[in-house]
Amino acid sequence: MDDAPRGVLKPAWLVWICLSLILAGYVASIVRLRPTNFFGATEDDSIYFSSAKALAEGRGYILPSVPGTPPATKYPILYPLILSAVWKLNPSFPDNLPWAIAVTVGFGFVYIVAGFVFLRRLQVLHDAEVLLLTAFCAFHPVVLFYSASVLSDIPFAALALLAMLLADSMLEPNARARLAALCGIVTGLSLMMRMFGLAIVAGILLAAVVCRAWKQMLFFAAGVLPFFLFITWRASLAARIVAPVSNSDAATLGWVRAWAYYTNYFAIWKVSVPNAQIFWAMISNNFGLLMQSPADFFLSPSLVNDSMTGRALVLLVSVITIAGLVRQAFSRGWAPFHFVLPFYALIIVLWNYPDASNRFILPFCALFVAGLWLEMRRILVLVQAKVFAGSRYLERFMAAVFAVAMLFLGFGVIVNYVSGNRRNLYALSRQRETILKPKQEAYRWLADHDCCSPVLAYEDADVYLYSGRNAMRPLIFVTSSIYEPKILDGSLDHIMDVGRALKAGYWLFSQDDFAMESENVINAMRNCVGVLGPNDWRESFKSSDGRVVLRKFPNATGHDLSCEREIH
Repeated sequence: MDDAPRGVLKPAWLVWICLSLILAGYVASIVRLRPTNFFGATEDDSIYFSSAKALAEGRGYILPSVPGTPPATKYPILYPLILSAVWKLNPSFPDNLPWAIAVTVGFGFVYIVAGFVFLRRLQVLHDAEVLLLTAFCAFHPVVLFYSASVLSDIPFAALALLAMLLADSMLEPNARARLAALCGIVTGLSLMMRMFGLAIVAGILLAAVVCRAWKQMLFFAAGVLPFFLFITWRASLAARIVAPVSNSDAATLGWVRAWAYYTNYFAIWKVSVPNAQIFWAMISNNFGLLMQSPADFFLSPSLVNDSMTGRALVLLVSVITIAGLVRQAFSRGWAPFHFVLPFYALIIVLWNYPDASNRFILPFCALFVAGLWLEMRRILVLVQAKVFAGSRYLERFMAAVFAVAMLFLGFGVIVNYVSGNRRNLYALSRQRETILKPKQEAYRWLADHDCCSPVLAYEDADVYLYSGRNAMRPLIFVTSSIYEPKILDGSLDHIMDVGRALKAGYWLFSQDDFAMESENVINAMRNCVGVLGPNDWRESFKSSDGRVVLRKFPNATGHDLSCEREIH
């Protein structure tokens, strides 16, 4: 069945009409989410957009929101560079946010069409199946969330998927050298979008070596080399960045972690992985998340739970999906996708921020969906043969039970897909919409008062974009606390370090602060500072609904937060 020829819809243009309808539905789904409400939820988006503003103003690739405006070495430059065009076309914030989201949606179009082309190239799916699986990817809640955000995930996924498709073509015997060079350029652009592009580079090079495509490999390397050298040069700047403070407070643990967090990924990785015990705990945790990520893409959140049944279901779906990938690799031949996967998986396993949202597997969404679909189709054909042609009643009965179980699983996946995280997305959008107005009241107050001193805020880059004030997060929670809870308690002892080092003027407290952190962090911070800050700090501003408060930061040496007494 897997080797059956692809069924073509008649007339041929009907396929493209259906694909156009999928793209239109994709846009409508994003608009319905009210995507501007998500801005600032992850902090990465506001950092991207603030750096884009600096680029548009001719100030270079910097972090303008951070005191000292250091060079932006945390993220590659391509996405902010593209977003800088938004600022040039419309320099009014937040009116230009829809334009920025439109950039992400434009890359989403490339991502969806590239996924469609990939599924068609398998030559084992009917056009109707290709369209169905393309729609599944396009309307998946994870895809919609990152498409509705000013984040590099969808642009990177689009470039990575396009690069792997081009690599598949360039490795054909009669491929032209210019195709290999184009593949190198697109791969280089993916590297300029996210550092995960290193896996794309390594995987395509390995595929070229295995296929002995030496000429193609040479032209590919020539295309990608300038981008690689630029990224290497930018990364080297991180070690030479000078902090804006030099007093004794700048040597405190809280400040050192915060400065590393904003300016040097390798430095914050070393802080987050301080010893071998935490390193191996991180590797084990990330590997487990990686192995269950194909199942999570179909089952999370409704069908994933920490029980024997839940773990068995996750294992079953992951095994079926991976089996489908392997079967296709042996049947159709090993493609660049398969060579990229091990390198990509290695980066995920070494990444100190564990992924629980499937954002990392977006470039391989179509691959996983095809793997599960094809393997389920093959299993159902085998079961059907047993049910209707089995010689023993017991075999026929067991096959029938298995078939019913598979149908229930499919129904559960559909129900989870339709509700599940989709419902959570709408809830998140509504929650952020209700608190945006009081935050904007605080931002306007900051813009009108004491414009020189930095501000502490969880959504720090938002403070800069709305008010023009420099800001930093008050405390950076290193990921080692996930594996060693005592580290979290030790971090809270340094909650005043960043503010003192900067001589901050205010601390902005909001009821949704730390909402994107782990449950342990949320509870610890609420115990430490309360929902809206210490009552003995002078209140400078309170929003009309009382949900956002600005308190004067006490720079006196003797004043501190008594967190430890409340936590233990």
